Amino acid sequence: MIEILLSILISLAVGALIIHISAKFAGIENTTFTKAFVTAVVGAISNTIFGWVPIFGIVATVIVVMVLIRLVYLTTWAKAFIAAIVYIVVIWIMGLLLRLLFM
Repeated sequence: MIEILLSILISLAVGALIIHISAKFAGIENTTFTKAFVTAVVGAISNTIFGWVPIFGIVATVIVVMVLIRLVYLTTWAKAFIAAIVYIVVIWIMGLLLRLLFM
């Protein structure tokens, strides 16, 4: 239970920053931290719900975050895909590191 709560908190705190940076990296215009935070909230929930399923969890979270970035930032699918992939990879690595800490 503690691992799940810690995962959500870190996903929110760091996730918003990662989404904000990845959106700028992908060339998305009008990036704000508020938009990144909204996206991170849904991304953290999606990652918590689907993240435990090996392949499906990652694919489902990428799709959810990509669609959300597309809608929140009003950008192209290609830019949303790039930003979502960067976000998922970093969050996935952080989750792995957290699991190693709690083993």
